[in-house]
Amino acid sequence: MLFAEQNLYAFIHLLNHQPSVFSETDRKNLDKLCTPLEDNPDVLSNAIIVWCKENPGIHKTLRQTRKSLFLQSTQERAPGTQEGNVSRLEDKVKKENILNAVRQKPSPNNPPKSNR
Repeated sequence: MLFAEQNLYAFIHLLNHQPSVFSETDRKNLDKLCTPLEDNPDVLSNAIIVWCKENPGIHKTLRQTRKSLFLQSTQERAPGTQEGNVSRLEDKVKKENILNAVRQKPSPNNPPKSNR
């Protein structure tokens, strides 16, 4: 899996599993950012990285998530295989996956952080 795909997978994982990291405003801004972009992992990943750099807390959490998902994955390879044991959303991360995760409402047990 290429870095851009790893980054997008980690970002979707973060949106789905730690929704409280994102405020409602963050989600709206991400929707506006991603909607007009082409469905290309490099384009989407670069845009998300630039956006995250403006949101240092999210950027740090994304780096940690990506590291834990994929560093762990490479350490858990079955003998003689090239692939780790990370379960994938799909073989190719699509823009639709990102937009669905951005637009998903956080559960009451994990509300979004308050707007800045």
